[in-house]
Amino acid sequence: MDSATAVRKRVELELERLQNEPGAHPALLKLRVPVYTCRVKDAIPGETSLAVRWSMEGDGFTKHASLRQKSESLRLNGAAFPTKSWLDPVESLLVFNLVLKLSTAAPLRHDIDNDFKCVYLGAVCSMNRDEYVYNPFAWEEQSMSNLQVVVAWVSRADGSEINSRHYAEGLKDLRPPDSLLRPQEEDEVRQDSLEIENSQEREMFDYFLQAVEELEPLVDTTQM
Repeated sequence: MDSATAVRKRVELELERLQNEPGAHPALLKLRVPVYTCRVKDAIPGETSLAVRWSMEGDGFTKHASLRQKSESLRLNGAAFPTKSWLDPVESLLVFNLVLKLSTAAPLRHDIDNDFKCVYLGAVCSMNRDEYVYNPFAWEEQSMSNLQVVVAWVSRADGSEINSRHYAEGLKDLRPPDSLLRPQEEDEVRQDSLEIENSQEREMFDYFLQAVEELEPLVDTTQM
């Protein structure tokens, strides 16, 4: 099996696994694995490395990447995937699936599901923050740590939208913009923070207030 076919097969198996999960998102079910091709250019006499040209053709996009690889490594391991130019396609697929799940759950999790729905718009890369790329295989980024996903919080009343961006690496929740949260939710979070995370500081502050109340006035107000 050549390198391009091996990459495509690995991605196909992972996509099939995710699509067979209960409650798979409709956008995931529509996703198709791109076609990968890999071509090794003819060797130049005297050189110990070869030029490897990769291409990826998906729904509405085509990408190219080149690298140089030692001829011995190429012979033993096949063509290396261009990890310095493209994200790993399986990793991108997993992030895409996670974002779809989080976008479905986020409104209910933050108790705004009656007023808003959350819709995935795409991802932006460090080189172009203004373009949203929907297809995970078309994401243009060298590292997942730089990738940001964008979602829209759509009002169920009038269809207006507010967008928010979230770094893909370590993503566990899609928190709505503060302007969409109920005021009491913010108060509850702040109160919990005082009671649980800063209990010692809160106790010292209460003690300080009590001590201040017990102080005698520095000015005699009885004659006023």
